[in-house]
Amino acid sequence: MMLRRSISALAVSSFAALVACAPSASATVASGPEFGPTATWQRLHAVVRDSRGDFQVVDWAGANRSRVSERYSIDPRPEWYTFDALPARIVSGGGVPRRVMGGSVERRPHLASPDGGQLVDRYVMDWAWPLVARQRAGENVLSEVVLNGRRVLRGTTTLAANDCGGLAAGTRTVFLHPATLVPIRVIERRTGERTVVRTVTARRGFAKDFTRLRMHGGFEVRDTGFMRRGALAVATHVNFPVVLPSSLPAGYRLTGIGDAPRGAMLGPEASFPSSAGVYEARWSRGLQHIDLTVRPARATLASDWDESDPFGAECEVADKQTVTVGLYTGHYVVGEQGNPRLWWRQGNTLLTIAGPYGPDELATIGASLQAIDD
Repeated sequence: MMLRRSISALAVSSFAALVACAPSASATVASGPEFGPTATWQRLHAVVRDSRGDFQVVDWAGANRSRVSERYSIDPRPEWYTFDALPARIVSGGGVPRRVMGGSVERRPHLASPDGGQLVDRYVMDWAWPLVARQRAGENVLSEVVLNGRRVLRGTTTLAANDCGGLAAGTRTVFLHPATLVPIRVIERRTGERTVVRTVTARRGFAKDFTRLRMHGGFEVRDTGFMRRGALAVATHVNFPVVLPSSLPAGYRLTGIGDAPRGAMLGPEASFPSSAGVYEARWSRGLQHIDLTVRPARATLASDWDESDPFGAECEVADKQTVTVGLYTGHYVVGEQGNPRLWWRQGNTLLTIAGPYGPDELATIGASLQAIDD
């Protein structure tokens, strides 16, 4: 499903009504692959607001359940839109959960990025992942500061001018909860534009149950054909390698695996055509996850991946570097939002790994992949 990219998303622990960062000397934060979080949440309820009047309510219950209701300040009156996600289907449409109209139902949605994704990432965690990955890679981009009397982590990144998107250069400052790494506040400044401040009130539990959606009007129905099944079962249905890693950071557990007869159309404006099959797997540790995809490709599609990012979006600005993945050459990218990603090809087999880690850590996972019949 092609979810609309939200222009506001973040999160917070029990901090509410955050207004200003008090002057304070910054304290050094430990870096390296083992950097945070020290507390792992399995549930999240977040209310997201920004200074333009946009508003989202995000409920997430691990790998199997999430929902977002969003409201944009559009004249002549605000409009609501709802996404409701289960492993077997994603429903989206205009309105709030008690009345959703004129949307779509996606059956058997893709699991792992870049083909699939999580609502909690798009609306909450995507602001945190680039900073977390860089801190783990030893860049020391985070420091400890005091925000409204509480110690939090702060990281600031430079935003390049984006002619394609009509955006001037600027900075983005993100405040993270020190134990969970959930974003608390995001401040974006661009030359000649009004500063945008985004805040979130979030907590571990739920303010409400996932009540059943009341769907009205006609809905478009799509089916990706993604089947959740074990790696051995996948291997009997596909003609390309099915692999699993022998090396993962501590604490991750497998939360989904399966295959689809066709991969999604990927890259900026879906510039990469769908593949003839895709195998996907995800490992999770609370809000963090590591995604793996494997797919076959014609030679032309495989060579296209050498030049462009299959995770990329239109007008996206990202830092890219070449890394070695075992015997192969891969590409590692950190964008302005979302999980860093690594991709490479072995002949005409295309592989991707995404997760909140630096290039060395993702390359180690990639180099450890073994065919399940080895």
